[in-house]
Amino acid sequence: MKKNEINRREFLKLTSIAAAGAALAACTPKAAEVLTQATKGVPPPTEIPSVAATPMLKPSKLVAFTKEGDVSDGLKVCIDLVKQKTGITLEVQSAPEADFRAKVTADFAAGGGAYDLIFMPYAHMREFQSLGHLLPLDQYISDSPDINTADFIPALLKAYGGWNCGQWALPGKADVYINCYRKDVFNDPKIQDLFKARTGKELKPPQTVTDQLVIAEFLTKSINPDSPLTYGWTNWSEKLGIKWWWGPRMKALGGSYLDEKNHPGFNNEAGLQALKDCLAMHKFAPPDVATFNPAYLSTLASAQEKNTLLPLTGLCSAFPQDAEGNFLAYAEAASFTRFLEHQYGDPLLQSLIYNFCNMPPEVLIS
Repeated sequence: MKKNEINRREFLKLTSIAAAGAALAACTPKAAEVLTQATKGVPPPTEIPSVAATPMLKPSKLVAFTKEGDVSDGLKVCIDLVKQKTGITLEVQSAPEADFRAKVTADFAAGGGAYDLIFMPYAHMREFQSLGHLLPLDQYISDSPDINTADFIPALLKAYGGWNCGQWALPGKADVYINCYRKDVFNDPKIQDLFKARTGKELKPPQTVTDQLVIAEFLTKSINPDSPLTYGWTNWSEKLGIKWWWGPRMKALGGSYLDEKNHPGFNNEAGLQALKDCLAMHKFAPPDVATFNPAYLSTLASAQEKNTLLPLTGLCSAFPQDAEGNFLAYAEAASFTRFLEHQYGDPLLQSLIYNFCNMPPEVLIS
């Protein structure tokens, strides 16, 4: 007689169902309905294992899946450490951002179980959790001696995966705005004296936006010729990057992205003042701050270390078609253009573009 067996993935799924059932009593009807719907279509086991009583089987290998880039690179660095600490072989798979969600969704829909761990933007989490594709982490967190939820910012922990009566994810790459400053400048007695003479205040790291405006203005050479720096401030302002400054400022002034009726909550004085403050800060930043992508820096540094930079002559024709090569080409092109602008100034760069556009065709061909 054939022995009834379940594989590791099926066991994890059944454990998920048991955990959901145990949580139903504490859930609101709406949350309970979501969890119940999530398990529809799953054949009921003969005996549902107890989460607390049944030990998790230690796998010999785990497959992690994420987007190509800094997250996948970071995971690959951890492969040897995971093997050393746990004896588990970690395999890291990745996909371009444009293909990531489609690959995860397709695997979930087919029930293929290709991935054990998924590192993804939390925007996808509720969709996958409501369909029953994710395991709650509560028991895992409770049993782990290495995880202390008090180490996380409470609002961050909840927003990234604390809903429907469980913790479905842990922040791995949190979106937290960090304000950095140069200690060599702030601790320089001469600069401290100049700042106090000009503003009547002590030079110290800013505690408020008003402080930041005053310090940034003092450190911008075009406004203060005595400044040791050319620009007093910079920021990730390319595309959506500007939200990391404007958003917290808007919230601090009493605004919100959505009001209680899910209407825009920033079409008011708070949103307008935050925008004014944001524009004021940009007066102290490099002129190309709105088009600068910090991801280009890490891409260029990595390519330089690996000796895989593209020849500049190759940037004069079609860019590579693969995602990694295409991004590197844009990063190099932006860096080279920025160098020409800073080295020779806008007038000479404009003259170069004008002369190039007006060259006879036979010169361009040769």
